[in-house]
Amino acid sequence: MSIPSSRTIHSFLDEQTRIFNDKSRKDDFMALYRQIAPGGYSLEWPANGEVFKGWDHLDRMWEDGINVQSRLVSAMVANGEAATYFTHKLVQDGKTIELESIETYLFREDGSLHSRFWPQTPDL
Repeated sequence: MSIPSSRTIHSFLDEQTRIFNDKSRKDDFMALYRQIAPGGYSLEWPANGEVFKGWDHLDRMWEDGINVQSRLVSAMVANGEAATYFTHKLVQDGKTIELESIETYLFREDGSLHSRFWPQTPDL
């Protein structure tokens, strides 16, 4: 397998954000990830924390984000890796909380994708 092109990675990041914000499109979200990463998925949440492997963790991320709207502010892509800056609006207990995150996406030659997340902790 080959690493996706920078253009393909940028398109993936834009599309996954659009789909994530439309909570009726969970199947499309999962399919998009399986298409870009047929070799599997893993993530660190938070970065430098435990590594979770498998599609069930992506499914859990979707479920945990049911009250979140995200905006991709910036993405830099080079040599199969993307570094992104997101802003998020989370509705919790009737309050809207604005958060930020840094996320990286490493696309490997075996077709797998490894994501790392640096989430801002809300002041609740």
